[in-house]
Order: sequence, then structure tokens, then C-alpha cells
Amino acid sequence: MRRVFHLKPAGSDWLITARQTTSRGRGEQLEDAWQKTIKDLKAELPAGVYEPLIRSARPLGFATAEHPDVFLLRVDDSSFLGQLKPAHRIAIQDRLTHHCGRKVSLVLEPPGSDAEQSQGAALPRWLNRGYRFDRFITDPGNRLALLAFESCATTPGRTNPLVVYGDSGTGKSHLMHGLASALMQSRGLSVFYATFEDFRDDFARAMQSKRTLDFKDHVRSYDVLMLEHAQLLAVTTPAIQEEFFHLFNTYQERGDQVVLSLDRPAGTLTLPAHLQSRLLGGLQVSLQRPGAALRLKYLSRSAAELGLRLTEDVIGDLSARIGGSLRELDSVLSRLTLLAAGGAALNDVKELRAQLRDLVPGTQGLHISLDRIVQVVCQKYGITRDQILSSSRRAEFTLPRHIAMHMGIQFSSLNKSAIARYFRKSDHTTVINAERNIERRLRTEAGFAQIFDEIVEELRASGA
Repeated sequence: MRRVFHLKPAGSDWLITARQTTSRGRGEQLEDAWQKTIKDLKAELPAGVYEPLIRSARPLGFATAEHPDVFLLRVDDSSFLGQLKPAHRIAIQDRLTHHCGRKVSLVLEPPGSDAEQSQGAALPRWLNRGYRFDRFITDPGNRLALLAFESCATTPGRTNPLVVYGDSGTGKSHLMHGLASALMQSRGLSVFYATFEDFRDDFARAMQSKRTLDFKDHVRSYDVLMLEHAQLLAVTTPAIQEEFFHLFNTYQERGDQVVLSLDRPAGTLTLPAHLQSRLLGGLQVSLQRPGAALRLKYLSRSAAELGLRLTEDVIGDLSARIGGSLRELDSVLSRLTLLAAGGAALNDVKELRAQLRDLVPGTQGLHISLDRIVQVVCQKYGITRDQILSSSRRAEFTLPRHIAMHMGIQFSSLNKSAIARYFRKSDHTTVINAERNIERRLRTEAGFAQIFDEIVEELRASGA
């Protein structure tokens, strides 16, 4: 992912309206300086950057008398803007400064009218357009985080920094991209978006090439600073820690927004006291691993979007057996798409388990006895084995019984008829009804889904 070179909206104190130079002599000098610049850049920029640059970029010259150091460079290929690293931009600016004989502050102008630019019409290539707030599936483990990001999109700068933390695959990037999209499109703000790895490496290269001030000026020129994997701040050099501290202060003092994603709470990071106080001074929200209800919704929606016709039995089986991240679910969906293209029977649960054996964690060689399932469920609900196996229809016995039946389908080696006999039922219809009841409750009752997940985790831990 790369950051976006997105001009600030009309009315900002530095937005310049492009003006062509009126003097033929000055125009020739400008063209001469540009030709010398691109000649030098051939040796400094990778081919993948240099070639689209010379194809789509053209100099417009210096902006106005009020801004004599602002050099406008029109880039007709808007997608190319999203590919440029700060190091590339600094290299262009450095060579222009040399050949123009004066200090140059480079502004890259995308195609389209000023109105289109201020509305954020041209979104950068790094932005995942599918990561929108309205597509973020919620459960008790992530609802607060979504509310915090939606609030930030409405009133950026009010809470600084906004920090989201959680394991990989819990939705941090989804919220980050959703916020970036909202701020650019709805509010016309410019966004510096990068992983901390990229920020760190670009800053190190700027120091090596003695362009540190240019790099600092560039990063400070945006309205919003967004960094992923910011836990790496704790293991980077003191120089970069100090630069981030000053960078954060700049954004905060201007009232501009800073957003960070971490894999753990900010308070657990080993940081200098003054830097940690900055991270703890805003709002921290967490993302928990997806619960059963969320997994069911995610699988159902994603399968429908991919054109996969999966039965409730298959979706229920997958959501119960995949207790990991959403990325693990995506991996399974990709395999299902490939299997469907090859004509595989996706609604044969046993066959599907065999096909996904290498992807679904905990399924290979995992056969939990029905005795163990009943034991764990009884402990969770505080009932006895005789009570769960009884014919009583009291709710305090029926629900645990249905849970145990459902988990027997998922984790034991018994078929539904054998499970029915274990529970002293005459046929497997009761087991089928129990399975449907549990899957319905998982889809509609967040609190129940959490209890269900806790039982599953204990069974996985025992693996017996």
C-alpha cells in the first residue's frame, strides 16, 4: 500500500491555482530545466517509476508571485500518483531545485478540474474500495471500534490519536481504509497513508541522502496521518522515534488527525515516556477475533458475492470449525471458488472437510469424543450428564443438549443417527432440528455466539 498525493480542497491556505508561464523565454527555460531533470532521474529512479513519469508528467511552472517556490507538475495518469513513494518525489524535487537554480517545493497536480480534486474524485490505487464502513460486519468484539472510526470520519481531529489494536485478520485495515476513503471523498482531506515499515525505511533513506528536511516537509503537508503496524515504533531507532514524536505534535497542534493501528495495546509498548504519553492521550479501541455470529454472516455474504451456493449446513460447519481470523475465512473461500470451478460438490460436508483439511485449523486429525463434548457443555451450564441426556424439555437442559448435538456434528466422528442414539433419541430428526436451532441463534444472538465460542475454544484446547 502506498500513500496518496491528493491535493487539499479549495480554500486551504496553500492550494495554488496553476498558471502557465506567459513569457516564451521563461517557458523555454522551464522546459530546459525539466529535460535536464528527467535526464538525471533516469539514473535515480527505478524503470517502473521513471517510464510512466516521463509519459504522463508535464511541468506547469511556478505557481504565483505569492508562492514563488511552488513548482506545479501536472501528472495526467492519476493512478501513477498513488505509486510514488516520498523518496521518489524528493528525488524529483531535488533535481528540479538544482536545474532551476532556486529552491523548489514540488506540488503534483492530478488530472481533472479543481472541483473534482476537492471532492476526492480520483482515489489512490492503494485504497481498497471494498473496505467501507457499511461493509464492516459487527459483533460485540468490534462494534465500539466501528463507532469510533465513524465518529472520526465526521469530526476528524477531535480525538488524537485514534488507535485501533488487535490480532492480524480482525479488521484493522478495513477500518483504516474505510476512514481514509470517507475523509478523502466526503471531506476532501489529503491523507498520508503508509505502513510503519515504509515510513521508517523512507525516512532512513532520506537521512542517508541528506534530504531529511524535504521528507519531513512532505509528510507534514497532509491533513491526516495514518500508519499501520505502528507497534514497530517500539523497536525502531531513537532518531525515528523522535521524528515521529515531533511529527505527531505538528498534526496535533494543527488540529489534524493521527490514526494508528497496532497489534497490541499502546500501553504495553516499550517507548520513551514522552512518546508513550502521546499514544495514550487519545482513544484506544480494540478488535477481538471474530465470533461465531460474525463468521456466519461473513461466510454467507462472501459466498453469495462469489456466486457460491452453499447450504446452511456447510456454512455452519465452516464457521464452527474456522475459529481464526477473517483472512483464514478468505483463504477458505478462495479454495471453494477453485473447487466450484472444477465441478466439486460443495454441499457434501464430509467431502468438503477432506478438501479443506490443510486450510481449516484444528480439523486435521481432530476428533473430539461426544463424551468430552458433553462434559465441557455440562460444566459451562452447570448441569449434570444425566440432565443433558434426559428427555426433559426444560430450557436449561434443552439448550445445552442442542449445543452438544451441534458440536457432535462438527467435531466427533459420529453421524447424526449415532448422535441421536447417544442422546437416547429414536431418530436423527431431533439432531437436525438442534443443528438448525443453534445456527439460527448464532446468527441472531451475539451473547449466545460468545458463549458458543468459549466452549469451542475449550474443546480445541483439549483436542481429545
